[in-house]
Amino acid sequence: MARPGAISAFLLLFLLCLAQSALADVTVTAEVLNTAPAVSDGNVSPANWAGSGSIALGFKCTDPNGISDLNIVHAAITGANSADLNGVSYTVSGAYAIISTDINTYISTKGTYYVTPFCIDDANNVTAGTAITGSYVDVVEITISLPAADANINSSPAIVFDVNRNTSDDVNVASISVDLNGVSSPDFNYLAHCTEFNGHFHCSYTETGMTADADTNLSVDADNNTGQGAKQQSILVHYDATAPSILAFTASGSGSDVFASWTASDSFTGIETYYVREDSGSWIPTTDLNYTFSGSSSADHTYYVKARDYADNNSLISSAAYTAPTTGGEEETGGRVPTTSSPSAPSTPEPEPPEPEGIFDISIVRVDDPVEAGDRLDFTYLVQNGTNSNGNAYIRYWLERNGVKLVSGSQTLYLLKGQERLTSENLLLLDEMLGAYDFYITLARAGQESITRHAEIEVMVGAPTEIDLNLHSLVPGKEQKPVSFEIDLSSNRDDALPILVEEKIYKGDTIVWEKKQTAIVSVFERFSEEVYGLGPGDYRLVVYSTYEDLTKQDAENFRIEIAAGLAPAIEFPAFPPYAVFAFFEILPLLILLLLITAMLLWYKLREYESESSGKSRKEKIAWATIAIIAVTILFLILLYMNKDAIILSKFGQLSEAEMAELYATGYSGQLPAGAASLASYSMPAEVVAVAAVLGAALVFFLSFWRKR
Repeated sequence: MARPGAISAFLLLFLLCLAQSALADVTVTAEVLNTAPAVSDGNVSPANWAGSGSIALGFKCTDPNGISDLNIVHAAITGANSADLNGVSYTVSGAYAIISTDINTYISTKGTYYVTPFCIDDANNVTAGTAITGSYVDVVEITISLPAADANINSSPAIVFDVNRNTSDDVNVASISVDLNGVSSPDFNYLAHCTEFNGHFHCSYTETGMTADADTNLSVDADNNTGQGAKQQSILVHYDATAPSILAFTASGSGSDVFASWTASDSFTGIETYYVREDSGSWIPTTDLNYTFSGSSSADHTYYVKARDYADNNSLISSAAYTAPTTGGEEETGGRVPTTSSPSAPSTPEPEPPEPEGIFDISIVRVDDPVEAGDRLDFTYLVQNGTNSNGNAYIRYWLERNGVKLVSGSQTLYLLKGQERLTSENLLLLDEMLGAYDFYITLARAGQESITRHAEIEVMVGAPTEIDLNLHSLVPGKEQKPVSFEIDLSSNRDDALPILVEEKIYKGDTIVWEKKQTAIVSVFERFSEEVYGLGPGDYRLVVYSTYEDLTKQDAENFRIEIAAGLAPAIEFPAFPPYAVFAFFEILPLLILLLLITAMLLWYKLREYESESSGKSRKEKIAWATIAIIAVTILFLILLYMNKDAIILSKFGQLSEAEMAELYATGYSGQLPAGAASLASYSMPAEVVAVAAVLGAALVFFLSFWRKR
């Protein structure tokens, strides 16, 4: 009969084999003592863990003698901050126990740790299972760069963040997510918005899903490749899309002092600063609801006030007039008549005073009209630095109706002195927008009055495709100088449109230069052209743009003057020179016919040998050969005189106007625009053919002469 110890040992080995097959990486084997319990089938999940939390532990305890009860079952983690992080022992009845429990961990240092289960019976026999290896790994680090925490914004913000920037563990890119108040962002897509470098990810995109005039809790989350979650990062953002309002504004006086006061309101972030000024003076910032202008002259004055909230929304400008009499003896109020003005009509900002010289200026180059609801309103504007110093220009743009801003945005541009910058931007339209709206764009700069530009647009359902063409910056130049110009193409579509562009220059009714090309236009494209070889005279440049059944046209007249020190250009003859060039296109065929004629002549002369003396025959052949040589030399002279034109005609594919130009000016090593290089055509085929004819004629002559 088998002993109980042997049976227990066999059972233990069986359980160990079973555990080894099911949990090969985490099986615990225990040293089997004479009477101590055995530990087997241990596992830890997950095998890698991070930070404070819990891990799941499972193992079995068996008393090999089956006599005493298991008294205590517990586990410890070595290498951690304490010897026994579990802190709880489990007392069981019987000789067999399966333990499954969670162990709380408080580990802060990356490294390898060991979970060891213990079993103790009533006789205090202790068995420690083989330690189960686990690892503590770094969690993913997330850093949000934009917007700043607790930021006040007035348009759809740029979201910029880095994942795992400070750690070495790979990132599971598919786990990167952005939530707005607990709801997944409608705009973020990790495939489109995240760039990987060495296992880290830099993500950037524009968020349009924030609710206007409300707080948004923006959170970013991600996992590493072992499944551990990141230390989730979140920030609170205040999205204020509504500008403050000046409710009332008055100006009154006493002597040379004028007291301006006003009331204002803001619906969300609150008003940060007010700005006041007298006439066309500089804006003066204040946080009070009043301001005293001292030393005002006895004249008519207009006072202005505007408000800016914490999200950088600017109110419309309100004004108040204050009139002073031209005589003395005023009352306490100074004899001036105060007047009160309500804010300017919301949809029409108060006109700014005349702009001084040397300022930053802004103009609208183009804006989509009409545009489809729910689409993006694309627009292009030009900022010019007319000052003698470098500086920033603060640009704000918005759409409004009846004084209510619906969508807005802003940008800061840095311009060098005298620099111009063409910039394209867009605003996402709301799906419910429909009808006529006012588009405003303003430029503000320290020490300068703000400048506002305005355009009206129409928002439609299913707006038709529109294209536009603008020919500008034409510089006519002078003789032997290029004519330069620029072409702007635009459409009200974000997707790329293939637009056919035709450019023609007329002199009278004759086209002297033309070009066709297809431009791929996505919202806006600008390109430049230069035209060479136009002589003195009056011209007209016409540009056409065509997309499907849409066509636009623009034209400008210009004149090219005679360059100083140059004689007037020679008029071309009535017989077009390119007709002569065309003759040389068939020259190889003519030479071949000439060669055949010479061979036939030589053959026929030999047939008439019996009719005359040998000398006369030789003379006839000699004269025939001389005639062939003379014709050949004539061809060679013509070829040499026109060699460049022939090459360009054959290989350069010149237009008639370019060939006429070459005929008039001669080839000086500078190819006309569009001509191919002459580098690989140093010996035209025509020259080779003529040389072959000449050589053949000489061979025929010498051969026949020797025979006779």
